[in-house]
Amino acid sequence: MIRQLREDWTADRGGREAWGAFHDTFLSRGGPPIPMLRRLLLGEDAGPAL
Repeated sequence: MIRQLREDWTADRGGREAWGAFHDTFLSRGGPPIPMLRRLLLGEDAGPAL
């Protein structure tokens, strides 16, 4: 789930070069369940977690 979220989040943010920014953003949110974090990072229409 985390890998898919990373792929989706970085798709329009520079791809692999944005992995560091994804990591920082991901960790800054604490530890919510991945589906909730997906909605926080990608918006309500982010689609399914997998």
